[in-house]
Amino acid sequence: GLDDQAKSLAKFIAEKPEFKKSNIAMIAPRIAVFTNVIDAVRAKKDAIVVQYETGRFDVADAIKQSRQAGADVVVFMGSGDDALAFMREAEKVNWFPAMLVPGGAIGVSVFDAPIGFDRKVFFSFATTPEDHTAEGRNEFRAFQAKYKLPSALITAQISAYVGAKMLIEALKRAGKDVSREKLIQVLEELHQYPTGLTQPITYGPNRRIGATGAYIVTIDLKE
Repeated sequence: GLDDQAKSLAKFIAEKPEFKKSNIAMIAPRIAVFTNVIDAVRAKKDAIVVQYETGRFDVADAIKQSRQAGADVVVFMGSGDDALAFMREAEKVNWFPAMLVPGGAIGVSVFDAPIGFDRKVFFSFATTPEDHTAEGRNEFRAFQAKYKLPSALITAQISAYVGAKMLIEALKRAGKDVSREKLIQVLEELHQYPTGLTQPITYGPNRRIGATGAYIVTIDLKE
């Protein structure tokens, strides 16, 4: 989930040698869901925060504030289109900070980033292709085709798909006389349940996150 991605990004910043002396700017829409990301990073390292209203991203102002703060690492939490606009505007002033992005909001547009950001864009993902089984991929692709889902925001789609799959499995196990208490009990009994798209899921009375942790990956824009 986003909490784990936030913690992984914060840990990545804190532990990566070249970031230890870096100045950090955090850029995000003014949405409550990003509070955990901001808090997780700030708990590890001081950072300036630039927030904006969704759909009203002032790219030039965000870059101006970030550069004035001497930022060389940007944690960007907006959409893929906003991230791309930010990097293209940054290229105009010959500024190429490292970009750290929670992967759930990013689409394929990020691969159009200026070449100056080659290997400088890092994503956190709750799942990677190594977690996918052939059966899981085929089922998900069939689901995408059936409901004509867009090609963007695949990570968010997988998260929602796996959540729905888990709920259906729990309802099947709960049987006809399902109740809220029965559903919770069934979910708490799930152990190493294979979704085909994530790490195996385990819940319990004191564990309400099925799969913890996140991966940090980067992209090669020259390929």
